[in-house]
Amino acid sequence: MSKMVVDKDLDKSIEDRLDILHLYFQQALNDGTIQDGKKMLNEAERLELKNKASLLLANVLFTEDLVQQIKFYRNLLLRFCMNDAKAQRHLLGGIEQKVFSKKDVLLPKTAHIIKALYDNDICDEEVLISWGKKPSSKYVKKDFAKEMIKVAQPVLVWLEEAEEDSESDENEDLAVAFDDRSRTIGTIVEKKDEEKNGPVKGSDDKDDDDVDIDNI
Repeated sequence: MSKMVVDKDLDKSIEDRLDILHLYFQQALNDGTIQDGKKMLNEAERLELKNKASLLLANVLFTEDLVQQIKFYRNLLLRFCMNDAKAQRHLLGGIEQKVFSKKDVLLPKTAHIIKALYDNDICDEEVLISWGKKPSSKYVKKDFAKEMIKVAQPVLVWLEEAEEDSESDENEDLAVAFDDRSRTIGTIVEKKDEEKNGPVKGSDDKDDDDVDIDNI
């Protein structure tokens, strides 16, 4: 009987299956089982909606306390979003819709929302940066998406700069590795100006700059 039900649901349109999953999440929220991530994921996978489920979760889970709820539901959201850029983008779309529905309260908090998604490892920085560069009309009106991105700019700029610093560090690590390899095979590595001017003084280490989210 169970197999017949599964087959029947999969014969339905994606819109109908989304409705089924949305109702399932809503009932789970009402009866207190929504935090059973494995159970929620199993139902999404049964309906072949794994990476679209995060859109529905945003609708069901989030209220005006969205920033705090990202941390509260972290484990559940990770079930769907970890290492899945499409699921992360659908989650951002669901958040766009939620912010639009409560824009007086949530729009000013957009930077805090994006920072919370990053801090809790829900969305990768590449996904967040891409979201900030390409406003879409898929989930809300494009003008509103642009407005959200504008409010989130302090965090988006900080993320982009952090990514650039990370890439620079990776390039330096590659240069050091190549230098070490050169020595092992007997290649003379020139040290420019070292004998002439003495050892090059390195700049003092600095703590990574962090965005002052409370001033946004």
